[in-house]
Amino acid sequence: MNPEERKLKSLEKIIRPHQQLLGQASDSILQQEISKYPIFVASKKGIQIGIPLLNPEALNGEWFLYVSTLEEFATKNLIHNDRVDNFRSIYKSTTEFFCIFLIEDIGATFVFLPRV
Repeated sequence: MNPEERKLKSLEKIIRPHQQLLGQASDSILQQEISKYPIFVASKKGIQIGIPLLNPEALNGEWFLYVSTLEEFATKNLIHNDRVDNFRSIYKSTTEFFCIFLIEDIGATFVFLPRV
């Protein structure tokens, strides 16, 4: 298993006990028609993206978890307007996956964790 796969497995293990909360947050965004594209943000530092969902005490002492949307990412230029349609095309089903923007010291990436 490469370092990237280990990191994702570790994040998945930390988030798994809170899956119901993530599901409720995602479903709420969809049902209230706030967005069709909920995005969770995982960071080891406090940031100004989205709404705080879980703090480090709940997530193995090291992660913050926020809930946001594609629209906020576009507004804050985290996804440039000319890349929004491309993002929509790779976004996976909200009934099967959580979209997580993983922020680390060396960069950031989108990952899709299975929703059980």
